[in-house]
Amino acid sequence: LAGVMLTLYLCVRISALADFVDALSAPVPLSKPHLSAHQNSLPLPLTPPPSPALSRALPSQLPPHALPPPFGMKRFPDRMQPICSQGGSPPTTVSNPMENTTRWHVTTQELLFRHLRAIWDDDRPRAMVDLGGSAGHGFYLNISDAMLWTAQFNHSGSQVVALDAFYDYALDMQQRFEALQPRVPNVSLTSLHGAIGKPSGRSSHVNLDQTGAFTHFYCSRTERRDRITILEARGITDHSCRITRQRAGLSLSRLPLPQSPYPFAALPPAREDAGVARGAEYRVPMLELPRIWLETLGGRHLDLLKVDIDLGFQEFSEHLLPLVRARAFSVMVMETDDMDSPAWLRIEELSCMLWEHEYALFLKVPCAGAKIWSQRAAYLPISGRYHAQLPAEMGGPKSRGFRRLACNLGGDPQCWVQDVLALDLRRPELRELVRLGNEECGVDYPMDVHPSWSTPQPAHTVRISVPPGGLVTEEGFPSGLWPPLVKVLTARCLPDGTWSCGRTASASRDNSAAAPPSCKLHANETVSCQELWD
Repeated sequence: LAGVMLTLYLCVRISALADFVDALSAPVPLSKPHLSAHQNSLPLPLTPPPSPALSRALPSQLPPHALPPPFGMKRFPDRMQPICSQGGSPPTTVSNPMENTTRWHVTTQELLFRHLRAIWDDDRPRAMVDLGGSAGHGFYLNISDAMLWTAQFNHSGSQVVALDAFYDYALDMQQRFEALQPRVPNVSLTSLHGAIGKPSGRSSHVNLDQTGAFTHFYCSRTERRDRITILEARGITDHSCRITRQRAGLSLSRLPLPQSPYPFAALPPAREDAGVARGAEYRVPMLELPRIWLETLGGRHLDLLKVDIDLGFQEFSEHLLPLVRARAFSVMVMETDDMDSPAWLRIEELSCMLWEHEYALFLKVPCAGAKIWSQRAAYLPISGRYHAQLPAEMGGPKSRGFRRLACNLGGDPQCWVQDVLALDLRRPELRELVRLGNEECGVDYPMDVHPSWSTPQPAHTVRISVPPGGLVTEEGFPSGLWPPLVKVLTARCLPDGTWSCGRTASASRDNSAAAPPSCKLHANETVSCQELWD
């Protein structure tokens, strides 16, 4: 009897403990800092008060989402499930032959632009906005989405605007645009520096110190297996980090550069309880997306809006919604990321918001068996009849941790990062993208996400062939990555007092927050990276 009573007592205590843990783990609304990692930009003179044109174009207060908000203290379900109705009938399941892939995020912009070029003629001015447009594509890491777009669409009167929060990336894009301009003299190319945000009366800037420090650190590494280091060792200085490395004295690049308004720092600001040097603030002007559209582009219709700014959907949705309500774009390609969890919920929210305004959402899925650097992908519908197509376990609690599981089994954090594609349902020719993606991967994804897309297009209205030529973003990869260099790398003392090799190997292995060994910039110290690693 005593044993039975003890067992019952323990069960009650364990149940209470489980309820307590659930309460602690339930999401609580927090004031999340603005994190906007990858964005292209050069100074745009914007003042905090909205312009009269903006006030006329946008309501004084945006309406709330027409979605049931699954927020508060309620725990999110582990498995994907629809949160809105898109068509009135139960979701139709598509057989997904790629469900066992471990790599869902794939940057396939060049292929997408070539598919669009197969559908649209370059016979009129077009407009493209690249939010987060650093030149990181290709084997040499020196091609941006804006450059890839301009290669396909460059009719006289076209306009391309790129924005980035990291000053050196924005300056790099400006110089690339200047080099490209003679080849497209009648296309407007603009690089802006700023972070998507909403200035208030108290502040028109946001402090991205963590982002600035990480990007400085990322671009100034000299580890022998680092991709940029391998390029530089072979005399190749034309890459996305060329300006940062030139400022740090790590590159043979000799570009004419203005003085940076930001001090070089490869360490983030220290917490009060951390014994590492404090990094500098990285204050970036906040730019409102609707104002960029209305003032920089004159409110013209956007053929393509590209978004890759590492900003959680809950925060970015308030910036995107005015453009969605104004039907300002035909196509939007957007990287969702691990800022929000569970991942499936954010993508489903985006799908519901877009569907309400007559946009359909698709997921870029890499072709089965494709190489890690491949640009080949198909477009899986996740709107309309097919809006429940995400793997049920994707981005749930099981994916917290680095485990090489298939995305439909939970996966690792990489499975949170997705490329999604929004298409205007009023442009029925865009459904041909699905067919072109099917041809790339040998699959049979449906295009009838909406009744208006069920009627076949007249054959004479759509071209059926992709422009000839290989993908420049795939050039150089088939031979494989270069082997690591054998020669000894000499560590350099960076302006913030740290060695260019980064943290010691032991610190990297145990994921500790230990700072790299300090150095003196003007002291004649000589040390190899291997010595630091050892």
